Amino acid sequence: MRVSLLSPESRLSLLFSRARGEVGDLDDRCIDCGAHHPLHLSRQGREVRCHRCAARLAGKPSTQIHHFGGRFDREHTIEIDVNDHAVLTALQDCWWRGRYEPGSPYALGFDIGAWLVVCGVEK
Repeated sequence: MRVSLLSPESRLSLLFSRARGEVGDLDDRCIDCGAHHPLHLSRQGREVRCHRCAARLAGKPSTQIHHFGGRFDREHTIEIDVNDHAVLTALQDCWWRGRYEPGSPYALGFDIGAWLVVCGVEK
């Protein structure tokens, strides 16, 4: 079965499973900060790091630009933590990308709701 035919929930479950398979143990955490969300982590040789700590170690910014609704426009673009960006992009891929047009009311509404849940109001 093609992944694109799966429900959003199944696509997200598959993504989590693949992320866990790449990183390894369920108890794996970033060796620098202790982050443990599977979509925040990646394996670099024998070490597991979150995207933020890997960026810092590589001398890169710990933030990225996120486009609500998957389309650039100044009104719906924010700078967010790289770990949060990984989660929000995964949610875009699982829920609406390929089903709704970037910039559509659904894509925009979904992304704003996901941002509120993932990042919280205080971030």
